[in-house]
Order: sequence, then structure tokens, then C-alpha cells
Amino acid sequence: MMSSGECERNGMMRIPMWNIRGKVAALSLMSITCICGMAHAAYSCTVSVSGMAFGIYSPVNVSDTDTISDVTVACDGDSNVNVQAEVELSTGASGIFDPRTMLNGGNPLSYNIYRNSNRSRIWGDGSGSTRTKRIRCRLKGPPTSCSGSSTLYGRIPAGQTVPSGSYADTIIVTITY
Repeated sequence: MMSSGECERNGMMRIPMWNIRGKVAALSLMSITCICGMAHAAYSCTVSVSGMAFGIYSPVNVSDTDTISDVTVACDGDSNVNVQAEVELSTGASGIFDPRTMLNGGNPLSYNIYRNSNRSRIWGDGSGSTRTKRIRCRLKGPPTSCSGSSTLYGRIPAGQTVPSGSYADTIIVTITY
């Protein structure tokens, strides 16, 4: 599922991004709330996140369960400007970045979201050892549009003994531009 939201330039967008389902683990964009800073008519941006599906997690599998998703920032405006959007992800229900945790009732399933394909840099809010991600695009004069995107890399580590069921977490995506 895909959804988007809009803020004026210099705004900040917070997106409840995913309801993560374990065992059959999937991430889906839910709803959008926009918290804007000073409004400028020069340009506005929308953000969208594609669904992330882990598929079925098996406790007896010796390999990690990996998946990917995309986040895209698209801007429209009447100016000639470089747009830079800083993308932050929240901790989710665990309250910590490493590991993030999906829950099925009181049963936890650890997972994480990374900035890089080898899954060594946790995508977070820039605190501790986490990193944010900057998405750039260039508006080239009136009227014009541009977009930029980045891949999110998800992983559920192997070897977790968990009961069957649906596991969920909610991640908030904050876009500042």
C-alpha cells in the first residue's frame, strides 16, 4: 500500500509508517500527519513509502529474513532550487533502535531497518549509532517538479524462537526539508 502527505518548504512531516507483521511480516503505510514550520510558496513536497513485506519468518531457518522498501520525496514548485529532505525513522514500540521489536501480544520478534544493503548502518534519528538519510532533488525553474528516493533494508535475525502469529510494530517517519 502507498500513501503520501504534503508540507510547505521548511516543514517537517511525521508519518506513522508501518504496521509490521511478523511470521507473515509486512510493513504498510498507515496515515500521515503534517507538522509544518514557516510556510513559503517556493515549493511543497510529498513523501511516500512502499510497503515492506518480510514474508514468513521461520524459527528453524538458519538464514536472516531480509526485505526492502522504498521512501520517495517528490517536490513541486516555481523556483530553481536544490531540495534536501532529511529522513528519520523512530524506534517503534521497543523504544530503542537496536533491536527494534515487533510484538504478538507480549511475544517479541527482533528486527531492524538499515540504510545500506549489507545491513550494518541502522536507520534512525541520528542519535547514538543510528543514521538519518538525506534525499535530494533539483527543481529547475517555474513550474517544475522533482523527486528522489532511497531504499530501506529490513532484517529479522535468524534463530529467534517465537510462537506463530502476527507480529506488529509502528514506525514513525519524520521528513525535514
